Amino acid sequence: MNKNKKLLICFCVGMIASFALAQFVGPSSQLPVSTVSQVLKDAGSLDRRDVQVALRGNIISYLNGDYYYFRDNTGTILMELEPEDMPYQPFDDKTPLMVYGEVDAEWFEKTKLDVSRVVILGGPGAGSVTPPAPNIPRAFPHRVN
Repeated sequence: MNKNKKLLICFCVGMIASFALAQFVGPSSQLPVSTVSQVLKDAGSLDRRDVQVALRGNIISYLNGDYYYFRDNTGTILMELEPEDMPYQPFDDKTPLMVYGEVDAEWFEKTKLDVSRVVILGGPGAGSVTPPAPNIPRAFPHRVN
């Protein structure tokens, strides 16, 4: 094969690979940020529809196992957060976070948020945050700059 054909093949493979990583970021591709009070109010409906929610606030305490309490300006909710869904950086109860997950509303249990991702907000050099689409690969860093 001559050199030009090899370059053309490499270019085409590179273009195909870059399209595979692209994602739609137009209208309706972003998760709207909700509040704890809104999630608790609409818990039954959100659970039945398996809706992803995004909450901005703080993890305020550890309960046991994979359970923590999360608080925003409107209230507190129980969340189930597995170790692999924790951010890579250490954080405390004052660290602003964005959590993403599904609402789990059971008849005789407390409504909880089954968390799939936690993003640390703020910090040095951090700007405003727009919630990412729910299908962002886990390979991306958790700190939003």
